[in-house]
Amino acid sequence: MSRPAFDSACSPGPLPTMPWRWTALALALGVLAGCTEQREARVVETGSPLCAQGASASLDEVYAQHFAASAATGCASAGCHGTGAGGLTFTNASQLRAATVNRPAADGSRTLVVPGAPEQSVLYTKLLPGAPNRMPEGGPYLDDGALAAVAAWICAGAPEPSDAGVVEPVPGGPALASVSPDAVQVGSAEVTLQLDGARFESGSRVELNGAPLSSRFVSTSRLTATVSAAVNAQAAEHRVRVVNPPDGGVSEERAYRVLNPAPVLEVITPDTVAADGAPFDLMLGGGGFTASSVVLLDGAAVDTSWVSGTSLRARMPTFSTPGAHQVSVRTPAPGGGTSAARTLTVAVITGPTITGLSPSPGEADKAFRLSVTGSGYDCTPTRASVLFNGAALTPATCSATRLEVDVPATAAGGSSVQVRNPDGELSATATLQLVAPNPVPTLASLTPSEAAQGGTALTLGVTGTGFVSGTTLHFNGAARPTRVQGAGALSATLASSDLAVAGSFPVTVVSPAPGGGTSNTLDFAVVRPNPPPRVDTLSPCGRVAGGAGFTLTLEGQDFVSGASVTFNGTAVNVSSQSATRLTVTVPAGLVATAPSTGAVSVVVTNPAPGGGASAPAWFGLATRAVTLATHVQPIFDRNCNSGCHSSPSTPVNLTLGRSYAELVGQPSGACTSTLLVKECGPLRSQSVLIDKVLATNSNPACSGAPMPKGQPLSAAEKQALIDWVAQGAPP
Repeated sequence: MSRPAFDSACSPGPLPTMPWRWTALALALGVLAGCTEQREARVVETGSPLCAQGASASLDEVYAQHFAASAATGCASAGCHGTGAGGLTFTNASQLRAATVNRPAADGSRTLVVPGAPEQSVLYTKLLPGAPNRMPEGGPYLDDGALAAVAAWICAGAPEPSDAGVVEPVPGGPALASVSPDAVQVGSAEVTLQLDGARFESGSRVELNGAPLSSRFVSTSRLTATVSAAVNAQAAEHRVRVVNPPDGGVSEERAYRVLNPAPVLEVITPDTVAADGAPFDLMLGGGGFTASSVVLLDGAAVDTSWVSGTSLRARMPTFSTPGAHQVSVRTPAPGGGTSAARTLTVAVITGPTITGLSPSPGEADKAFRLSVTGSGYDCTPTRASVLFNGAALTPATCSATRLEVDVPATAAGGSSVQVRNPDGELSATATLQLVAPNPVPTLASLTPSEAAQGGTALTLGVTGTGFVSGTTLHFNGAARPTRVQGAGALSATLASSDLAVAGSFPVTVVSPAPGGGTSNTLDFAVVRPNPPPRVDTLSPCGRVAGGAGFTLTLEGQDFVSGASVTFNGTAVNVSSQSATRLTVTVPAGLVATAPSTGAVSVVVTNPAPGGGASAPAWFGLATRAVTLATHVQPIFDRNCNSGCHSSPSTPVNLTLGRSYAELVGQPSGACTSTLLVKECGPLRSQSVLIDKVLATNSNPACSGAPMPKGQPLSAAEKQALIDWVAQGAPP
C-alpha cells in the first residue's frame, strides 16, 4: 500500500550540520503545529494586546543584543541557520527579517513573524517561558526585557533594519574563500591566519571586525595575518575580511571564533548539607572553567564567582526538604557547553553543622566579628557557643542557622572553628585562615593609555603598588580578566566591546579583603581612529634626474595632523598641510639618479590610532631628457609597418603627427582602467605602451601579444620610451 503524500512533506529529512541549539529551533519551527493531512485556512486578526501601548523597537538593536552570534542568547557560530535547516537562513538582521516576516513555518501551519501580532508569530512564541522546547534550547533564555523588545519590533510592523554594519562584497574585488584556522581555544597565544581566495593585491589589508591586522601578501590567492593573544583571551566570534587598496573593493566576511572550553565538573564541596540550613557557598572543582561559566542548580543558574580555571564558587539557597539536587556548570558559546552533573544531597542532620565562615580569610592580629552559618544551632534557653581554637565564645547574635561572635586579635595561620550546642553536641571542625591585611593598591601607569575606536581586543599593561593575588582591573566599573605579575605590575584584557565607543573611561584596580580596597583612577582614552590617507595626484608628476631639489605638492584625501611623507623610501620635510593637500621639499640628492623603471614611490602615512600608509603614488623620474619628435617618433617609424596600428581594425595610429594625440591620456579598449600612455606613469601597470614593449611570453601584457611584432626593441629604445613617459610624455 502506498504511503499518504503528506508523510513525505512532514518528514524533515537529513539536516546539515549546524549549531545544536539552533538546529533544534529550525526543527521546532518546522514541526511546531504537527503534521496533518490538510490545513484549515484562517484569517489573521489585526491588533494585539501586547501592542496596546504602541511599543516599538529597532531590529538592529534586537538582532545585535539577542540574535547575533556574539549575543549570549544568539547563535553559536557563523550563519546560525546559514545551512538552510528548517527553511530559516540568516547571518544578519536584514536576512533574519527576510526569512521570517510573513513567511510560513516549514509545515505551512503558522507564520514565523506576523507584523503587528507577536502572539501569532512562531519566532516570538517559541521564546516564551513554558513554550514546548523553549528556544534557544538549553538557554540562556531571553529575559522579560528582551522578550518585550522582540514583541515591540513585531508590534511596530516588523520594520526593516538599517544594517549599516553589513558590508556587501564588491563585484570584481577580493574574494575570501576560507580562513585557517577559523577557530581557536580561548587563551591561545598569537595566531597566524592563512586566508585563501582570489584577486588579492600587494596592498591588500586584512581586517578583524573592521580593524586592520598585521598582514602579509603571499600571492594573488593567499594572504597571512596575525591575530594577537589579546584577541584570543576572550571567547567571541569575529568577522574577517580583505580590503584592497583604494577603491579596490571589499571581500565577503568569514568567521574567526575564539572558543570557550567545554567545562568538566569533578567534585563539589560540600556534597551533603542539612535541610533548613543557611544559604552557603558551594565550591566546585574541575576544569575548563571561564569567567563566563555559570553554575546550574537543577538546571537554573545561580550566583557564580570564578576563582580559577579549575575552581568556581556558587551561592546555594536554603533547602527546606531532604532530597537530591543536580549541580552542573554551563559555559556559553562560542564553544563551551554543559558539564555532567554532580549530586548535592540534602539530608536531615541532627546537631550543629557549619557551611560558611565570614570573613574568610580573616585579618590576622586584629579583633573582628565572625559570622558562622549552617544549621541546628540552639538559641534557647541557653545559646550555642562557638569554639575558636578551642576557646568558647558567646554569640552576640543567635539563630538556628547563624551565629555571630567577636574574635580577639589572633596570629596569622589556620584557626579551628566549631559550634557546640548547650546539650554538648559538636559540629565538625571548619578552618578559618587568618592572614596579614592586603595593602590598598595604587595605579601609576597604563600601557597603552589609549586605543582606536572599533579596535580589536588588547592587553593593557599596568604598573603601580600593592598588587596581590586576586587583584582585579576594572574598566569603566566592570572587572576584566587580570593576571598579576608582581606587587608592582599586572596585565588585563580589554575586549573589542570596550573599544566600541569613543570617550575617556576610568580604570581602577581592586584588591580583595582582608584589607585591600580600590585604587586611585587613571583614564583610558578610546579615540576615533585616523583614516588611511589617499594620494590622488602629484605636482609636478615627474622630471629628469640630476636636477636641483624642488617642491612637490600632493593632492588627495584624509591627510591628518602629523602625517608624514616618504619619497623613494626616504622621509622628506612636510612644509604645509591640509586635509587634501601636502607640500613637501624633495632634496636634490633624492633625484640625483633614476631607476630603470622610471618611477619612484611617494607614500603618505597617517599616525595612530588607525591611520597607516597610503597606496604608493608614483613619481616619474627619467634617466635623461627625451622628446617625442627627437627620440620616440623615430622608434615608431623604424619598428611599425605602415604606421603600426593604423589599420581600421586597430585604430591606434602611431604615424608622425598622429601618435601623441592617439596615445597620451587615451583609455585602452582592451586593458580596463588603464591609459595607453599616462603622463609620468612609466610602470607597466600605468601605461599600456610600456606594458606592451616590456612584455614577454613568460610575462605577458595585459592584453594581446608583445609589441612591436617581430623583432623586440633594443634596451636603449625601451629605456627611451620609459624616460619619455616618466617625465610627462612631452610632445
